[in-house]
Amino acid sequence: MPKWLRAGETVDLAGEKQDSRASNVAPRSSHWAKKRQVQEQLKDELQYSDHVLDVNPNYDDSVFSNSWMAHLEQALRGSITFDQLVAAIERDCNTAITAGMAAKK
Repeated sequence: MPKWLRAGETVDLAGEKQDSRASNVAPRSSHWAKKRQVQEQLKDELQYSDHVLDVNPNYDDSVFSNSWMAHLEQALRGSITFDQLVAAIERDCNTAITAGMAAKK
């Protein structure tokens, strides 16, 4: 047993001393409490990890990649700016979403 540990004390995974004789096992430091909070949040989110949520049901994922490929060459050649590239992709995606919403009506 290390000299800095007294009888009845243990060291947790964070390297902090804990008194094993204490009946209260609540974390004693804010660092450990934050780790526990993160762990609880992750456990809660695991229930959603078995499937992918659709970002927008009116949007086909290929719209972005097709628009990217269509405008990327122009941006690389310098005929359009980066801002124009982003605006063109945004316009194409918004058009696809609008068309998808109109088709469902």
